[in-house]
Amino acid sequence: METFFRWPVESIAIGVVLAVALLLIGFGLLAWRAPLLGKLGLRNIARRPLRAALIVAGLMLSTTVIGSAFGTGDAMTHTFHTLITGSLGTVDEVVVLNPERGRRGGFRVYRQVQALTQPGLAQSTAGLGAVQLGSIDQATADRIMEAARGSTAIAGIAPAIVEQVAVVYGPSQQLQSSVSLLAVSAPLSPGSQQAFGVLTTIDGQPLALESLGPYEVVINAAAAESFGATAGATLSIMRDGQNSERRIRAVVSNGRIAGSQPQILVPLAQHQQTTGQAGQINQLLIANQGGTASVARSAEAARELRALLVDRAIAEQLHALLARPEVQRGLLEVEGVLEARDRERFAALRNAAAQPTMSDEFISLLTDPRVRQRLFVLAWRLPTTSDGESPRELLASVSRFAVLEVKQEALDQAQQYGAAVTTVFLVLGIFSIVASVLLIFLIFALLAADRSAELATMRALGMRRWQIMGLFLWEGLIYDLLGALLGTLASLAGSYGIVRALSQALITFGVAIEPHLVPTSLVITSGGGVLLTFGAMLLAAWRVSRVEIVAGTRGETVAESQRWLLGLGLLLLAAASLLWWRGQPDPELFEPRHPLLAPATISLVLAGLFCLVRPLFGARATPLLVRSWATLLGLALLGIWLRLLLSLPAPGEDLSRSAVVATVAGVVLIA
Repeated sequence: METFFRWPVESIAIGVVLAVALLLIGFGLLAWRAPLLGKLGLRNIARRPLRAALIVAGLMLSTTVIGSAFGTGDAMTHTFHTLITGSLGTVDEVVVLNPERGRRGGFRVYRQVQALTQPGLAQSTAGLGAVQLGSIDQATADRIMEAARGSTAIAGIAPAIVEQVAVVYGPSQQLQSSVSLLAVSAPLSPGSQQAFGVLTTIDGQPLALESLGPYEVVINAAAAESFGATAGATLSIMRDGQNSERRIRAVVSNGRIAGSQPQILVPLAQHQQTTGQAGQINQLLIANQGGTASVARSAEAARELRALLVDRAIAEQLHALLARPEVQRGLLEVEGVLEARDRERFAALRNAAAQPTMSDEFISLLTDPRVRQRLFVLAWRLPTTSDGESPRELLASVSRFAVLEVKQEALDQAQQYGAAVTTVFLVLGIFSIVASVLLIFLIFALLAADRSAELATMRALGMRRWQIMGLFLWEGLIYDLLGALLGTLASLAGSYGIVRALSQALITFGVAIEPHLVPTSLVITSGGGVLLTFGAMLLAAWRVSRVEIVAGTRGETVAESQRWLLGLGLLLLAAASLLWWRGQPDPELFEPRHPLLAPATISLVLAGLFCLVRPLFGARATPLLVRSWATLLGLALLGIWLRLLLSLPAPGEDLSRSAVVATVAGVVLIA
């Protein structure tokens, strides 16, 4: 997993390590400055070892939940990566014809990208086969391949037709309603055989598609397993209402150009002739240099291809348009409401447009399907060019072709799936995490009550409040470190058990899940557990360090002053007003209001009014009145946040946003 809640995981791990290091350094300085505090705090651990063991077991909870979530997410991300890289084979990018602009045409290329990574993880060719693609004539394809021949990033280009067909396996009459059919020619550019690989039968013999007869096809091992098919059997392929019989020449191994999802392969020339598509293809398959790491060169290959396929005169007009100061400000505003991937691309486009000369980087970003689709939506806000041309017309005409980074898009989607799994487990565990925080407060309250006479004596001898806090924190630090260590070990066992259970459930669908853990996740688990527990301990220690000498010696409780409630109530009301004012979306961006805005504002107002009850009513604020108001407040908050939880997930909403909403709602309901 590379990102979590839009933050790079490596950056989170570095931040956690630095925070833990600062924490330990701080305690080291405290031990050097006041060694007596450490001795007094640590002596209580050895006094009651059974209670210390129970406290450590309780503090393990939050670390175990965090680690189990990250361990499961890493395993699922690894599984998605394995499935995608296997199903995509050697295809890194594809070139397709841009759809014509119509009432819905502006979104078709964007849907082509989305089709690659829909649930089920169909390979890229199958994903695009599910989208109606325009035809590219062979002469145009030849010119594109010739122009890209000198690329240092591209290893091979192959023209192809990809379609979804219905198939009936003859011997058993088994029907498969949607199977990918790949019609591909012999690779034409030098080195393409190495780039796309050679088809190999399951017996280990090489096979050339050109050797197939007029009514022969090849299927991969995944299709053979799906049909129960063998070489020599017949298939009925139904396309556009027409049925044609084909003989299975051989079954080839999965991987490379054959992919790992069920697929039928035929020679391009044969398919063009039998379907009446002579001289036509619907996409160009691109394989990059770099072998198994070819996806690392996707950005470079896409940039070179887009620079070849763009109308540079129109691109120059758009460059001049996007360089205008008012347009730059508009693009900057839009960046704030985009997801991480789109935000990075938009920022790069804005910076490239601000340069005095047009670069290939600007062209690549401008014709990137995701960026282009966003620009189409924003085009109505953009001014016309000096020639009076509409920005929408320029965007529609800037390139006839779209270059789709299919493998990179699919891997990005796999990262999102993995992050989603981690998020789901963390959200489900947030109640346990909050319960562990409340447990920490309870533990410190009991420790303070048990030692009230001892603490009062220390206060009488001149010990200050921060020194009392130091006593508790020294003892709590040992509990914290032991709890984080044992919680990390427990999380490894927990995530392993979850992964094995998921594997058993999904093995019938042909999905094998293996345990996998990234070192950064281990760092975040242990460090996050330390910091979370210490933060709760710090608040609890500050709370219980208020000791009155006489009352503590007698074991009595002292009524606390309620004056601070007035300031807190006014602060909550001011925060509610500021939140509502700052949280309103820009109406020109057509962005919906954040789902947390209204519930959070109402909750702050109710909490602020509750805090003002005692200061404003004074002696009239009887215990019955306070309890009644507290009950009504609790019921109101329960209704507000339960209603929000029941509305999740909102249609079309980002999963990370829904996860944040669920987390906040869970914390409010528990607290």
